[in-house]
Amino acid sequence: DTKIDNKYSLNIIGANWINLNVEEFSLPRKQSGVVFLDLIPRQNSDGKYNVKINTLSSIGNVKRELDLNIQIERCYSLNLELEKEEDKVCGGITKKYAGEIINEGKQKSDIELSVKGPNWIGVDKNTFSVAASDKQKFELNADVPSNAKGVFNVILNAAIKNLPSIKLEKKLNIEVVPKYDCYK
Repeated sequence: DTKIDNKYSLNIIGANWINLNVEEFSLPRKQSGVVFLDLIPRQNSDGKYNVKINTLSSIGNVKRELDLNIQIERCYSLNLELEKEEDKVCGGITKKYAGEIINEGKQKSDIELSVKGPNWIGVDKNTFSVAASDKQKFELNADVPSNAKGVFNVILNAAIKNLPSIKLEKKLNIEVVPKYDCYK
C-alpha cells in the first residue's frame, strides 16, 4: 500500500555538542525528507571529530549509517592578561595596571572592554581591533580617593563584538589603606 507512512528513528554518536533537529519522523513512501544537524562546538573544541548518524525504519527494519568527519577550527578566540590580580595601595594615589588583549583566533576581531568596580577605576580605551594571532596593550587607571578604605573588586570583561558568547573575565582585588594610615 503506497499510503502507509514509514517511521524513521535517528541517533547520533560522536561529539556531545552535535544535535539532530528530530529523533523520529514519518515519511510517505517514495518521499524524501531533510534532517538538520546543529553544530554548537564549545570554545576549546578544535580538532577532528568522527560522527556517526544511524537510522532505522519501522517497516522492514532497514538500518542505514552515515559517517561524517568534522574539522573544528578556532576562528575566534580571546585571551586577557593583567599584570596583577592583587595589589595593596595607599589612598590618594594614582596607579596604572598594564594588561593585554590577545586574539588567539584565525580572524581579525573587534573586542570591547568593560570594567565593573569602584568609580575611581577605569580603562584607557574600550574598543580594540586586534589582528589574528596578535595582541594589544591597555591600561587600567586607578585614581584612589585619599579616604578610601577596604578591599575593592575590579572585574574586567573582554568580549568579541557581535559574538557575545566569546568573552573573558579577569579580576583585580585592590586593598586600599587610607592615606593617613599609610604615612604614620
